[in-house]
Amino acid sequence: MLTVTPIGTATPSAIKNGTTALTVTTDYTYSAGTLTILYSYLDGLDNGDYTINILMTDGGNTSAVIKVED
Repeated sequence: MLTVTPIGTATPSAIKNGTTALTVTTDYTYSAGTLTILYSYLDGLDNGDYTINILMTDGGNTSAVIKVED
């Protein structure tokens, strides 16, 4: 789980693994400042490091690196 604390009323407008867009409710959920990348999505990734890009509705962007391993 990744917690995102938005400034003002900004919310995530897109979540990407590198340049690949994730799909809300299929790959992730977002509610009350908590962004959850779902197990079903992570389980489909090979072991390694992935950069998750979070694009916000106010134009601000942030990223997080996640490590997938057995």
